Amino acid sequence: MSIDRYRTRYKEVAELPTGDIVTCCEDGKLRVWTQDEARALPVAARMQQESEAKEAQAAAAAKSASSIDIASLPDVSQMTSIRGQDGEMKMFREGNMATVYTWKQSTGCWERVGEVVGAAKQSTHYEGDAYFEAGEYDHIFKVEIGESGAHKPLPFRMSDNPLVAAEKFCAREGINKSCLEQITSFIRRNTGLSSAPSSSSATSASTPASDLKDQWASYGGGVSKVAPLMQVFTFAKGNFEGAGKKIMEFDAQFPEDSPAHLTALEKQYLLDALEKIQSPSFMKKEFRACELDVIFEKLAVWPSSKAVPVMDVWRALALHPQYHAVHRKSGDHGWMTVVVALRHLKEACASQADETPLILCCLRFLANLMDLTTNRTVMLRHANVVLESLASDRVLTSPNKNVRLTAASLLANFAVAFATKEETEGRIKVLKLLRGLMEREGDADVFYRCLLAVLTILATPPQPQQRRLLRGACQEIDMADVLPPLNQNIPAEGRIGDAAQDILLLLE
Repeated sequence: MSIDRYRTRYKEVAELPTGDIVTCCEDGKLRVWTQDEARALPVAARMQQESEAKEAQAAAAAKSASSIDIASLPDVSQMTSIRGQDGEMKMFREGNMATVYTWKQSTGCWERVGEVVGAAKQSTHYEGDAYFEAGEYDHIFKVEIGESGAHKPLPFRMSDNPLVAAEKFCAREGINKSCLEQITSFIRRNTGLSSAPSSSSATSASTPASDLKDQWASYGGGVSKVAPLMQVFTFAKGNFEGAGKKIMEFDAQFPEDSPAHLTALEKQYLLDALEKIQSPSFMKKEFRACELDVIFEKLAVWPSSKAVPVMDVWRALALHPQYHAVHRKSGDHGWMTVVVALRHLKEACASQADETPLILCCLRFLANLMDLTTNRTVMLRHANVVLESLASDRVLTSPNKNVRLTAASLLANFAVAFATKEETEGRIKVLKLLRGLMEREGDADVFYRCLLAVLTILATPPQPQQRRLLRGACQEIDMADVLPPLNQNIPAEGRIGDAAQDILLLLE
């Protein structure tokens, strides 16, 4: 029997000194594959295994066909811009159906094969609770809660209102409503109800003030025309095909006996993972442990000179729900990956060469870590160390706007994360860094993001004593001096003028 029968089922593969292959499969069985007839199983046993493998493949194919997410398939109108290899089969979306096409090299176009039978995505039954009724749902998400990383079910039908579902989930789990926007965004992102941004710029995370005045009034904050941020900024899009090619190029420069050099099997694991990252349904993809090991363990030892594509891949995976597997593997809640990023950032800032790409990738990775609850927890636990790494002119006064914008986004993310925490020292550190960034900033986008972060820091402390301490800290660092109209580097009009005025009112 061919080992290929189990190609979608094995977890780990190893080669023995004898040339035999050992596989560990999802069914919990260890199998040894050999070409030596003398050591092989009897013919009858092999025939039985062959039959079992075919049955398993047929069942898997039927299950796969019934769970195709049609919405994630490329539309048939996009066919002309997609090329394939001769004989390659690919599914496209035609209305509400999934249709298979094959690439013909001789004609240079896709030819229709037929419709996929049973391609409608199956619903999943939920037993029900005090907030969600029992019945069939299109999705049952497992949402990570608290420092322990426990997962709680969030059932959702495509006809449901994401905000209502998020409110029910918060009420059931006793979660502060400040997380509503984050959970709503999670639902939309994983159901395709809202399109992702088309570039690597950060997604907007602010919410209209009219929706939040009543909520923030309970904190005693001043009335603001620009509400405090409720959701973090993330950086999702990128050229991950290019990153993969660069990783392979760098890997070829290592000696074959180097611990950093990837084996043929590790390269395949990496390519499999990169294919999932590039998929339109990336957030729904499942990564194998061997793929994550290569990305977060093998590539973690690479030097800073080769770290740009690595950090770019890390940046994307930091947003994936399965990133928590890195926490369990390391046993430190993912802190070691943060340490690697901070090391690269420190070396890039200290380098005489222009290391802008590496600085940018590291900052975006750190910003994305503030999105998921468990990642955010470890970032808050080591907030002082992370924030100190930003106190560099190569970051705060970088000639590259994207670096400064990402730094402002990361600081804004800390402001959001501190919103429900009785944390004063961290808030003051963020304020000092924001002042350093704003002092010479002339770009309206960067400056406005800094203003939103300052406003969030000042408006959200739950205790009156904290608010007094923060106002005092702002006076000590002369925060008002970097705000328009005193700061003439930036025009005091429009949204910037409104936000600056709100901050000045809070400082009174």
